[in-house]
Amino acid sequence: MKKLKKPKDGWPMFFGIDHWEGGGNGMKEKLEKTAKPGTRCFIEAHPAMAKLYNEGGVTLAAGNIAQTITYLDLMEWLHKRGVELIALNRKSVMRLYRNASDNNSRNYVMLHMQERGWRNTISTNVRASDFVVIHPGHLARVIRTWKLPRKRCVFVDKLSKQERTSTTASFDRRLKAKRKQIKSRKRRANIKRV
Repeated sequence: MKKLKKPKDGWPMFFGIDHWEGGGNGMKEKLEKTAKPGTRCFIEAHPAMAKLYNEGGVTLAAGNIAQTITYLDLMEWLHKRGVELIALNRKSVMRLYRNASDNNSRNYVMLHMQERGWRNTISTNVRASDFVVIHPGHLARVIRTWKLPRKRCVFVDKLSKQERTSTTASFDRRLKAKRKQIKSRKRRANIKRV
């Protein structure tokens, strides 16, 4: 995966916060200094959810899109502080993930396609005053693959043992092999059509 291009005015802060209930312990205290009115938060969330929070807060967003407990709480808190939410997830990638047939395909979508989309969104839009909130599993991977400065990354929640395998270089090699396999299938399909 390509390195993240350093923004002109400096690196933003990256926070690793778990999605699920019980995650995000102490997140508001860790984000206190960074989440100021007028800043932007690039968050691992559905685009429709971020839009609803930006437009009207929790009353408009509640019940419209399924989202995890921790991130709902976080988005509500950020909205009250005057922070603009920018969703990192794309509808097309989330649709691919839901329709993936097996775990290998899901891992490929979640870890390759999703993170590549995030890198492009962040590198083209981020400022040094902004911050990024993603799952600790993703943060551990992007520190290594995007070559982020470690001092700009904060793990609010720890990485679980099950997720540690997806942060290794050998896992990246398996993802690359999967990518080659998908490309060769597409090539063969195009040849047959002609």
